[in-house]
Amino acid sequence: MFAFYDEVPTSTSLLMQCEYRSKVCTNHRATNLDGTLHKLCEFHRQKANMNQQRLHRRQREKRVRVQHNESTSEEHVAAARRISVIERRG
Repeated sequence: MFAFYDEVPTSTSLLMQCEYRSKVCTNHRATNLDGTLHKLCEFHRQKANMNQQRLHRRQREKRVRVQHNESTSEEHVAAARRISVIERRG
């Protein structure tokens, strides 16, 4: 039924194999500076890091947009108050 799993070349042992979730990756896992193993190979680590950086950039940009919109709406409210005070005096 799932014969293609048997055909995947396993040149690395399963303990040393990249644990990429989307499909089978037979690359060796990357090594930390202290000698322990990452879950992913170097290629998939770089790919995951790029995706994470992209996500963080989008979140920062959204946060800045929301803060800008809030400050703009506060300025409109303050201006409207000033106008209403001036109209009452006049």
